[in-house]
Amino acid sequence: MRALWLAVVVALGCAGKADDSGAGGGGVPADWASAHGEVLTPSCGFSSCHGGGAGGFTLDGTDADHARLVGAASVADPSRVLVVAGDADASYLLAKMEGAAGIEGDEMPPGGLLDADRIAIVRAWIDAGAPGP
Repeated sequence: MRALWLAVVVALGCAGKADDSGAGGGGVPADWASAHGEVLTPSCGFSSCHGGGAGGFTLDGTDADHARLVGAASVADPSRVLVVAGDADASYLLAKMEGAAGIEGDEMPPGGLLDADRIAIVRAWIDAGAPGP
């Protein structure tokens, strides 16, 4: 019982502890390497999708992808910005990933194959100011 109590006290003490790991709220990574390497490249950048320029937008798996996303107009809806640094809710990329109302075409990737954890990584990166490579 004493060990359990000690574990609870330690967990509560650590829960509020800030870190400098680049993590967003809830320990979600909030950096370009995570958003790009764990979500965008493997989920969107393969040859039959945006790695091949589907929809007129290309992700080639390099750090140049950052400039293609942050502050850039959507090909599908030029009135929308793909990534609004610091504002995931205003970012068209997130709207497409979440299948939000008002998007042009389908949710990305098709069929909504991204789980909530992967979308949270991209959301945290954007809300952290969409820092680059």
